[in-house]
Amino acid sequence: LPIKPHSLVFVVADGDNGDPRCKGPTLPVFRADAVVVAKGVSHRDTAMVVQEAPWDLQQASVLFRSEMRMHNRMRFTSDGDIVWTEWRFKDKSHRVWMRPHGIQPSVEAATGVDDFALPRNETTEVKLNPANGCLLLHSGKYDDAYTSMGDFQTVRGGPFNRVVLQQVNDGSLVLFGDGASDVGLRPFVDSIEIRTAASVCHRRLWRCCLGEDVEEDAVDTQSEVEGQPIPPRGDYLEQPIRLLGDGGQRLLLARESIAQPRERFLRDMVNGREKPVTVNKDPRAKQAPLFDNLAQKKVLHYKREDGVDLTATLYLPKMAATEGRPPPCIVWAYPESYSSGKSAGQVRVSKYRFKRATWGKPLMWISKGWAVFDNPSMPIIGDGDTANDTFIEQLVMNGEAAVVAAATANGVDPSRIAVGGHSYGGFMTANLIAHSRPGLFRAGIGRSGAYNRSLTPFGFQREERNYWDATEVYNNMSPFTWANRIAANKTAPLLLIHGQNDANSGTAPLQSERLFGAIKGLGGVARLCMLPKEGHHYKTIEGVMHATWEMDEWLERYVLNAEPLLPEEESPVTEAPEAVEQSKL
Repeated sequence: LPIKPHSLVFVVADGDNGDPRCKGPTLPVFRADAVVVAKGVSHRDTAMVVQEAPWDLQQASVLFRSEMRMHNRMRFTSDGDIVWTEWRFKDKSHRVWMRPHGIQPSVEAATGVDDFALPRNETTEVKLNPANGCLLLHSGKYDDAYTSMGDFQTVRGGPFNRVVLQQVNDGSLVLFGDGASDVGLRPFVDSIEIRTAASVCHRRLWRCCLGEDVEEDAVDTQSEVEGQPIPPRGDYLEQPIRLLGDGGQRLLLARESIAQPRERFLRDMVNGREKPVTVNKDPRAKQAPLFDNLAQKKVLHYKREDGVDLTATLYLPKMAATEGRPPPCIVWAYPESYSSGKSAGQVRVSKYRFKRATWGKPLMWISKGWAVFDNPSMPIIGDGDTANDTFIEQLVMNGEAAVVAAATANGVDPSRIAVGGHSYGGFMTANLIAHSRPGLFRAGIGRSGAYNRSLTPFGFQREERNYWDATEVYNNMSPFTWANRIAANKTAPLLLIHGQNDANSGTAPLQSERLFGAIKGLGGVARLCMLPKEGHHYKTIEGVMHATWEMDEWLERYVLNAEPLLPEEESPVTEAPEAVEQSKL
């Protein structure tokens, strides 16, 4: 505890012995041998404290218990209040609690708690939960960005100069949040004041300005700064860095726009005056050809076949790569899992962010006249246990929707679209080539991916079942299983790049080697590039430059000069390209 010099606080998973398969208090648990039937667990974790050294764990006392798994660490105020969170992967539930100091410890866990968020800019009566003796500050889904309460800020303080929760004014706690909304990111600074054991005041102290082109009816006045229902306007993104002063009178913030790199400012929270702290030069001088050819950057909103809302950032060039034709396009993506379509369609980006080209993203191809469809939503929606049962179907819908959005609404050449991704994005790419209709994509680039899920038998990404519990799911999700389809899709050759020293547990180099070997044996069009001395992410100049060259050559060969597909959806190339290619640096 920050207020005691020799105390030890720790958490034990004594409710279920750390086994998440044990159900909650309302459901029975069937053991693996299908003979013993145990009762549901009453709680997951217990927070305990030993007050004085030498620490005898047998003498530890209970602080509180959690119904769900405790998330990250507990945070303390200098007075001894405890803020803690619990979460559950299955349905992405998430709760934030505060245990005020002076409250008697509880030996129960709070169950059956409904979704709850503190109203802003008003005082709310909140009762101590009778089960765990804590105040509920927030309850919802952790993948719901629109209702996120933000993150508590910490400072060095207390009698022993330890890390404690930042408090301003009358002990109000400080939170910073991304402020995701339908109009993009609008970061905020909030405060939560615990006035009594049952009275909480949640206030909005500051929020990023609203874009000039956003209509006023899109503003949620309940989410604005207290006393300022109409927010200021500006075409830039601001993010809080630190609230300074005992009363929080000054805010250190960062500001950037499409054309202006990030700068730091010191803002007076009373009179609104600002003082610049940094003056940075535009670091993109060496990337002038790229940005000289950038005509437009915009955030797109579109829907997939089942009505789920999706978003992406589209970069369009001034001059297309091929005169007289719409620009070819690169789709670069990474799948994510969500509990609902509502969460999947939320906007988590800002069109005002300053953008630099890095080798890991395909923005450099703008300088060559390509359009870039960056980070499109690739949601896999469903229950935490079974979402991957429909992985392929949802992924194909995501890919189709991305192509339609890029082509029909924004002038991208639909007959020249490539798809690529890194790690799980590479896995996604191989699956899209295997299962999408021929001609949807004209080439694929998979970097450092995992293509045979039987080689990751105890779970991967958001899949918690093991291979033997969900054999069909593992096999169906594995591009290696469908190597025959990848080989048969002559309209979309697949480039595989992998670091030879990839130490990531799920993406051993063997993954790319075996998929390439399967496509080769089946007569498909593929190329394998193994980068020596590179890990999961490529670091050396030689590795980065060669990987970039490989991608550029692949795109130019199979996409840039590609012609529209014939009506029978066969490649118009009269001479079949080399069946397989392999490159080693």
